[in-house]
Amino acid sequence: MAGLMFANLVGCGDRRDVPRPATRMEVAGPSMAPTFVGPHAIARCDRCLSVVRIPRRLMPTEPTFPCPFCGTMISDVGRADHPADVVTIHSIQALGRPARRGEVVAVRQDNFPRLKRLIGLPGDVIDVAEDRLTVNGRRTCDVMPTATIPVDPNTARPESWWTPVSRPGADRQAGQAASAWRIDDNTFTHLTDAPPQWLVYRHKNVYHRRRADAVRDDYPGNVNLTRRLNIVDRLILTMNAGRTDDATPPGDSKDAKDSTIEVLFWTPEGVRVQHRPMPDELSAVRFSTRDAILDTPPDDRGDRETRGMVGPEHPIAIRCPPGSILSGFYLERPVDHRLNKTHDAEVYPVRLSEDQVFVLGDNVPVSIDSRDWGPIDRADLIGVVLDE
Repeated sequence: MAGLMFANLVGCGDRRDVPRPATRMEVAGPSMAPTFVGPHAIARCDRCLSVVRIPRRLMPTEPTFPCPFCGTMISDVGRADHPADVVTIHSIQALGRPARRGEVVAVRQDNFPRLKRLIGLPGDVIDVAEDRLTVNGRRTCDVMPTATIPVDPNTARPESWWTPVSRPGADRQAGQAASAWRIDDNTFTHLTDAPPQWLVYRHKNVYHRRRADAVRDDYPGNVNLTRRLNIVDRLILTMNAGRTDDATPPGDSKDAKDSTIEVLFWTPEGVRVQHRPMPDELSAVRFSTRDAILDTPPDDRGDRETRGMVGPEHPIAIRCPPGSILSGFYLERPVDHRLNKTHDAEVYPVRLSEDQVFVLGDNVPVSIDSRDWGPIDRADLIGVVLDE
């Protein structure tokens, strides 16, 4: 459990006291990782330069383990003596407002403070659909998108997992990179004299010789935990985008496609699409499955090539005008809470009373939270962790 330890308190009694108006506390466990981590070790991958924080309780039992982002075996894991994260707990009284859905809160359980995320509010109905927790019929990752887990966070990867694709299926399967994109140090430049061409993310399973696979709900720091990984169908993509000096100015084109970035996301319900204006200067843009809308079937839209462009093993495709520059790809997923084998699905649905809330940990496989305790009394809300 991600418990808390009071840090440098002055004038406090025992741990049942509620400090006011704000108190610094050390995180004690792994249940909120990677958002907040207790005492931990740091492992660095020499190949993709990723850094993994491993909570003390989840240290690897084997001398080496695969990097969760590129699959390279990591053997240099330091001692778990890195200090715990320290958070500031703002009391509800000092805030002058109730805690909000999605905020990280400290709650009192068994007379000890625990750090969790507030998911359910008074009056909400908590239920289960295909082992996923829902709030008023919606998955937790859809009502609370603030908690995220990195999927592919490193922009210094020596080989790119993004591939130019001219036609759905053919080029991707053959592994052929057409010439519309120039690739240099993970910066992708769309040539100005080439027609628009898709850039497709091809995911690889780092635990099975980097074979093609769907994105799965791995947790980078849980290196000594063996479990079945579930397919992820919600993704968030952040990247830098801009125009080359010789790109056509957006005002000089009559075609809206010449001034927008188009991103396709695969979901079991169908392809979702999102458009954003192409920035004139290189700057960060963000796309997500949650903000995208279900695409119109290709048969109803003429010659647009979306059929087969995305799927479970290639869940994202990008198209932007010639003269575009893309770099700094950062792929993450929202936390999607599920029941574990130890949880009783028969107790759901649960309707929260006026004095109850429902809290969960970000590290879903290891967290002990309201799935185990049930609803929490609002009186046991100690305070809220605001942006550190």
